[in-house]
Amino acid sequence: MKCKESIIYQPQKIHPMFEQPPGWLLHRLPKFQELLRSGKGQKPGVFDTEKYRAKQEKRWTDDVGIAPQDTHVTVVMPIHDEAKCLSSALGTLAMSDLPDSANVRFLFFLNGCRDQGKSRLIVEDFLRDIGPVEEYSLGEFSGDPKIAKTGKIARRNNVEFLLVESGTASKTNALNTANVLAHERGDKVTVNVDANNWLEPDALRYLIASAYRAISSNEALVLGGKSMISYKQASLANFFERAQKSAGRIGQETNNALHGWLIAWDTSWLQKIGGIPKVACDDYTLSLESRKAGKKVLFVNEAAVWGYHPNNIADKMRAYARIVRDKIQIKHAYEDQPDVIAILEQDEPYMRKAKNRLSDLVSSMGEEPKNFLFYLARFMVWETAKLAGEVMYKCDPNSQTWSPIKSTK
Repeated sequence: MKCKESIIYQPQKIHPMFEQPPGWLLHRLPKFQELLRSGKGQKPGVFDTEKYRAKQEKRWTDDVGIAPQDTHVTVVMPIHDEAKCLSSALGTLAMSDLPDSANVRFLFFLNGCRDQGKSRLIVEDFLRDIGPVEEYSLGEFSGDPKIAKTGKIARRNNVEFLLVESGTASKTNALNTANVLAHERGDKVTVNVDANNWLEPDALRYLIASAYRAISSNEALVLGGKSMISYKQASLANFFERAQKSAGRIGQETNNALHGWLIAWDTSWLQKIGGIPKVACDDYTLSLESRKAGKKVLFVNEAAVWGYHPNNIADKMRAYARIVRDKIQIKHAYEDQPDVIAILEQDEPYMRKAKNRLSDLVSSMGEEPKNFLFYLARFMVWETAKLAGEVMYKCDPNSQTWSPIKSTK
């Protein structure tokens, strides 16, 4: 197996409204209609803006536990060659049930984009829809010499929309930089929303509310939203998800099940530990750091975010290989911390020694003979992915990004 050549971005047609998962529309539309009804005027067909804003602020205060004006949050959207679905992702972000009196900054972080400026143009158009666009001075960042010293910002009352660009292709770097800026602003919570996912209207409100309560009570440092997984078309790619579900093996969140589509964390805590290590897999690494600190990851089922999983075998295997590559990176990053390595090997069976992997297979087959074929197939799939992931790692051990998986875009 040989190293692949460097990926060169191929220009694609930009879709103003990418086709979101059908389930997203089914879930979102009734919620959005309910929100609009809260602004229904006394006369038919009249929308009472002041009434709507008052009820929106009350919803926020009731759920989050503090007034919007006392809320301090940064929401970062890392963007790496996402022009195809970026417009619609921004649209769902803008439709979030968020009062404009809240002190919230949306940070759009372009990182190592190779799309001839398409992503930048989409975000700039979005900022102009918000209001007047101004330059914003960022200053120096010792951790990222490729970051632009100025960004662009638009405001809607207390809510800020900031565009920042860096030549460093790394989601982890984007999150760490966002956390530095959030810490400077005094934000209690930082949230990540991926650029090829679609939020339900109340997702941010529920996630931020839970984060404020959990962090204030010292219950948790990291929280995850609920990932609503879709496939663009039926295929054998979701065989293992179906098989595991029928065997009762999925559907329950665990410590390591944090999904990178929607995450919140304690800004001060991440700043104190020096940020996320320079690896590609930001979500699992945040989970590890939280558990190192003795805190479980909390999941907020009401904070729903939609996205696609691979829908063909080739893409599925590519995704599995990428997962293995990422875990090898993490293992090297924590090689001097055996307690963390133990957690990693407990979570991810394919990271154990070969004799232990075989022992796990025999044990599983013995416990549930009726699922013999499933266990054998899963073992072979992950052994194949392990070989491919090891090659990927050897080709570029320091890479903090991934080649695109077409069926998820």
